[in-house]
Amino acid sequence: MTTLFNRNARVEADVAVDFGTANVMLSEAGRGILFDEPSVCCFVGDGRRSRLYAAGVDAQAIMERTTGEYRIARPLRHGVMSDIDAGRELLRYAMHRSGQRRLFARARAIVGVPADATQAERQALLAAVRDA
Repeated sequence: MTTLFNRNARVEADVAVDFGTANVMLSEAGRGILFDEPSVCCFVGDGRRSRLYAAGVDAQAIMERTTGEYRIARPLRHGVMSDIDAGRELLRYAMHRSGQRRLFARARAIVGVPADATQAERQALLAAVRDA
C-alpha cells in the first residue's frame, strides 16, 4: 500500500492518479498500472449538449480527421487543468477502460499535482478527480 501524510494522520491510498499533460495514468496498489493513455478527448455536439465521443488512444487517432460538430480537447495545458469538464470525462473513461470501475467507487486516491501549481490550480485538478 502506498501511504501519504495528511495533517499528521497516516492515510493509505488504493489508487494513484497521474493526470499529465501528455498522458493519464491510473495505478492500483499491488496491481500496478491499470490505464496509461494520451490526455486527449473528442466531443460530439456543441455547447452544453456535447458528449464524449472518444478519449485516449481512440481520440488521438481521429484528431486530424475531425470536422464540424467534433471538438478535440486537452484537459491540461502546461500541467494545469484548463478544462475541468474534459478532465472529468477523461478520468471517467479511464476508470471504465481500466475494468476496475467498482474499485473507484470509494477509493482513496493519491493525485499527482505539479509542485508549482497554485491553490486554484490544485483545486481544479482535485475537483475533476472528485467529480469523476
